[in-house]
Amino acid sequence: MYRMNPTRSPRAALVFRALFLLALGVSSAGCEQLVRLIDSISDGAECGSSAQCLGGVCLTEFPGGYCSTADCESQGCSNIFGSECLLLPGDSSPLCYEDCLDSTDCRAGYSCFGVDTARVCLPASYEESLASAGALGSACANAADCDSGTCLSNYVGGYCSTLDCAADSDCGSGRCLALDGGPDGVDATACFRGCSNDSGCRFGYACVDPDGLGGACVPVDDANRSPVRNPAGLDDGSPCAVDINCKGGTCLRAAEGYPSGYCTTLDCAVVGCNAPSGATAQCRVITQETACYVDCASDAGCREGYTCLGADLGEGYCAPPLGSTGPRPIESGDTIPVVCGPPTSSGTTRTISVDIAPTTRSFAIVPFSETSTVRPLRLRLPDGSIGADFDGTYSFLDVNPFYIESAAPVFFPAAPQFSSITAQGGGTYSLDVQSSDADLCYYVLEKDRDGAELSVNIYFVGVDGLTAATAGSHTGFQRMMSTFERIYRSAGIDIDQVRLFDADATTAERYAIIRDINDLFRVIGIASDPGPTLEERLSVDVFLINGFAVPQAPGLLGISLGIPGLPGFHGVPGSALVFTAEYLGTNADQTGQTMAHEIGHFNGLRHTSEHGGSEWDPIDDTPRCSDPERGAACPDASNLMFPFSLGSTQETVTTQQAAVLRASPHTR
Repeated sequence: MYRMNPTRSPRAALVFRALFLLALGVSSAGCEQLVRLIDSISDGAECGSSAQCLGGVCLTEFPGGYCSTADCESQGCSNIFGSECLLLPGDSSPLCYEDCLDSTDCRAGYSCFGVDTARVCLPASYEESLASAGALGSACANAADCDSGTCLSNYVGGYCSTLDCAADSDCGSGRCLALDGGPDGVDATACFRGCSNDSGCRFGYACVDPDGLGGACVPVDDANRSPVRNPAGLDDGSPCAVDINCKGGTCLRAAEGYPSGYCTTLDCAVVGCNAPSGATAQCRVITQETACYVDCASDAGCREGYTCLGADLGEGYCAPPLGSTGPRPIESGDTIPVVCGPPTSSGTTRTISVDIAPTTRSFAIVPFSETSTVRPLRLRLPDGSIGADFDGTYSFLDVNPFYIESAAPVFFPAAPQFSSITAQGGGTYSLDVQSSDADLCYYVLEKDRDGAELSVNIYFVGVDGLTAATAGSHTGFQRMMSTFERIYRSAGIDIDQVRLFDADATTAERYAIIRDINDLFRVIGIASDPGPTLEERLSVDVFLINGFAVPQAPGLLGISLGIPGLPGFHGVPGSALVFTAEYLGTNADQTGQTMAHEIGHFNGLRHTSEHGGSEWDPIDDTPRCSDPERGAACPDASNLMFPFSLGSTQETVTTQQAAVLRASPHTR
């Protein structure tokens, strides 16, 4: 069965054929026949002549012949179920090769090989020059992509390895080398692919012999890192059809929501960007991955079909418009009263004044707009002093304006060291926000004690074999929930209500596989208030889907659509989390751990160490790593909020992290 290339989304296309053909209105009887017909002429199919191939090329030198497509760098490939335009070693021009996840996806005489971050079916003879997919040193998105069960996802493109080796003999033909923890790290070892020169290593890696006992493909050192994968490719932001068009090696395609395609560079926190001449580009975090976007000052600085997101905040970048809106206004007197129209303003600075009760220990203010980006600036305490500066000590919560744009929920205090914010015994607080909306709306939520219970609402969106009715007997789902509950129990929080819902058939068909960021905001729109009481509304919406195919985030397991998330509202941007159910049968513990991680974000926790090692969370008792790309060598690698999934247990929640979770308005 066809499975999508892990650079697009591992295993995300297990159901793509059925979804595609059903969308065309093909009956189940005709579906199988049409699939066989398309397979028989697509890239990778057997052939005797070029006339038999959809792409017009038959590689007769391959066993049994192999359909391909010429000029794929301009016209793309000829396999709607997955093929990649690649330049193989020894070839003079790129051709298309059929995607695979492992060799069982390939026909007899062929194996699945890794070509940089792609995986394609090629004759078995290629094993002399290419690594088998899943083998030591091959690219990976997560642990399931590796034969060893360990993916160093912190490395460029991911790196299949084995941790804690004792000698080279533990690594087959590879090398067992130390992961230098440095002054803030811990000692660790890992297996690396053997090599004789740099040509035997993937992009981002060099062949290094540290002790005269043989070479190993290890990450290129900082001084020699380069963002250029394809020297003849185009700069970030340029139109493209396939990855090989782009200097950075990744094309965000039109089918993925990017008009005419959009070149970008992944792993830019490590390798940098390929900015156009005379322009600049910024490296933006997309879940645990980073990608480059061209800077702009206004929409006029972007190509047709793109908008300058964040321009009104002075940090604009060209991207497809998100089109998100804030929470719908509700009538005063409801369980969460909304107020619109701040009483004072100066230019684009709006001041929200709120009265906080003397007994309040923590509170949330949620400004939002239907027309404008909203960014928090500073919180003034009742005595007039500044208790939170979002350009300074509170900058760790200045995230949502560039993500959900139109809403900026902020929690106080967001870390124990800011407890003085609520130590003045109540009074009038003032929150300054930047927004062009003169009718800016907001609401306030207060708590007089730490919470100890959390409720979740789980929506099943076209998940194979899993519905609200079958969840109780589904082994993978129950194990996922057990892991999630265990982690939060360690933080002093019990999971109270778990409500289960099935998405309607139209939503399930459209969003079983999420293909771009906008789809995330669209699918959560089906959620509704779980009940009329405040306790019911302060629950967390979780969407389980079949898989992700978001090109900026290969191997994506889950994502919180708000840091922190929007409390008390449902079906609006920033009000939910989305997870894949594709690993419930093979690695349910990791899915539960990822769910706990993203709900940590939803409740206000940041990564212990951010990408690049230049920013950290504000929590005093979490370790810091100056180079998170070292992964297992970092002192915070076992923490729930470490930025990379390392294929091992990462369930540690510190005392102060637990305090943040209990102070969140979502916990009761």
